[in-house]
Amino acid sequence: DQLRRDFPVSLTSREISGNGFAFESTEHFNIGDNLEVVLILQQMPLKLASGVGTVVRSDKGGYALEFNSIREPDQQALVRAVFEEQRSQIRAIKSA
Repeated sequence: DQLRRDFPVSLTSREISGNGFAFESTEHFNIGDNLEVVLILQQMPLKLASGVGTVVRSDKGGYALEFNSIREPDQQALVRAVFEEQRSQIRAIKSA
């Protein structure tokens, strides 16, 4: 609940990397807007990553944010989360 109060705008990530992410939102953002974001990487146990970035792209499909400031442990957690998701997708393809 505290996290939702501190960060009231909800974003839906479409693509994540250690340098930024693409997202959708019902809010409007302009290229050049600076945002402080918290990403929920995992629900149980709860794993978060946070950073500050700039909106670098805007199109009808959403936005892209490039991190300007992200702590190294958070960046490493993002990279691990992306790697784990890719590994999971590969396993799913192989078992299909």
